[in-house]
Amino acid sequence: MNIKKSLNQFKERCLKQNLFLSKFYSEYLSTHKKVIYNVNEFLSEEFGSQIFFTFTTSSDEISYFGFPVELHNKNNLELPFKIRIIEKFLKQNKTFSKNYIFSINLKEDEIDKNIFQKLNPKLVSEQQIINLEKSEDEILKRFKSNLRYEINKTSKNKDVQVIIIDKDNYTKNFILDMMQTHISVSGRQTRSKDTWLINEKMILQNQGFLSVVYYKSKAVSYSFFFHNNYSIYYFSSVTLREYFKISGISHLSLWKAICYAKKIKIKEFNLGLTDYLYIRNGIDISPKEKNIAFFKSRYCGEKKYKIIIDQESNLNTNKF
Repeated sequence: MNIKKSLNQFKERCLKQNLFLSKFYSEYLSTHKKVIYNVNEFLSEEFGSQIFFTFTTSSDEISYFGFPVELHNKNNLELPFKIRIIEKFLKQNKTFSKNYIFSINLKEDEIDKNIFQKLNPKLVSEQQIINLEKSEDEILKRFKSNLRYEINKTSKNKDVQVIIIDKDNYTKNFILDMMQTHISVSGRQTRSKDTWLINEKMILQNQGFLSVVYYKSKAVSYSFFFHNNYSIYYFSSVTLREYFKISGISHLSLWKAICYAKKIKIKEFNLGLTDYLYIRNGIDISPKEKNIAFFKSRYCGEKKYKIIIDQESNLNTNKF
């Protein structure tokens, strides 16, 4: 088999599990950010083994629609090797030689406080992924004990009901109810109606669903999730503030979404950002962002790490 054919087959295997190769998500970001996102590829065998990643660019950001770039290789890549790949990529793409932000995923054993000083990254954050191939009991046992208590307590509250809205029971423009709730809570419209209608398209094409909490028959909380056949991502959520006093509403909503994702045979549930391990001086993370990360962290998924490097980072791999 020739090298080109072998590389392309390797690329196809990598893409099968990729959540974000979705025309709807690309359409959503392009509409929301008012920037055209084009998918690019870096595919090479120059490092002695097949390497592949996809990326998009917005300004000088190199990521995958804002998510960390996954470097695919037949063997597990160590951090210095990943850095060499990035250096090679940047040399071949001189557009990013002066001002760039590059976001990649790291394994847990690559997280060492020494690299924070040596590499000088912009940000290192944690994300958690729940393995949906485990049983509900196994997943629930990993949760923090006080989270399990809140979920059990709220599930027994007869005034609270959680309904999953998917393509089978979705009614036209229902997503706009979530939009109006978001406007009410935020005090302003943070994104256009068109982006909400793209979320509706995701639901109707079986690439998304809503977990809606009703209190005494009134919808008080909405959470939207989007997915492919392999992976699901916690996209957005809003709850009327006066109902936060009812303990566990948001927690129960997310738990029901996890159970539904298992039911439709999705393999993994990406909770998103769950902690900040390192923040370079001058980078501001709001209390709200930290609180959201803490909320998600209590579900205790398997940890992965996102590292953001830029022109101030040190890519000299001799220091590792």
